[in-house]
Order: sequence, then C-alpha cells, then structure tokens
Amino acid sequence: MKAYTLKKFRKLVENSDMLYGTVSLNAAVRVPIRIRKKTLLKYLDDIAPGTWADELVIYAETGTSPKGNKTLKLV
Repeated sequence: MKAYTLKKFRKLVENSDMLYGTVSLNAAVRVPIRIRKKTLLKYLDDIAPGTWADELVIYAETGTSPKGNKTLKLV
C-alpha cells in the first residue's frame, strides 16, 4: 500500500483495468466491491485544482490479477 497524490492517483486509475475497494458493514465485516472507472474519473475531475486537492493523499495498492489485468485496490 502506498500514498499517492491526486495527479499520480488519476494516472493509476486511467492505466488500471479493474478497480476495487471495500465497504465496512460493521466493525467485523468488510465487503469487497468493484468500482466503475468512468464514475471515479468523473468525481476526480470535479475536485477543483488549487484548493485542498494539493494536500489530498489517497492510499491504494496496485497488482496484477491471475488473468493479467492491472488492478488497483483503494484503501
């Protein structure tokens, strides 16, 4: 797991084939989810440059699936 700035994270999203995250149902149960690439990119574009976006840090883990797809797991 690494910390990425907004610009680097956006490039990772564009280059990834599959995006994953987790949803916490309660303290003991976390469910893996799949994230739509188009939707995430749309919301990343909505962040105004020059505001708090310069200080934003996103934690993610990169990898490769057994089928050879580039994966990105958001934490």
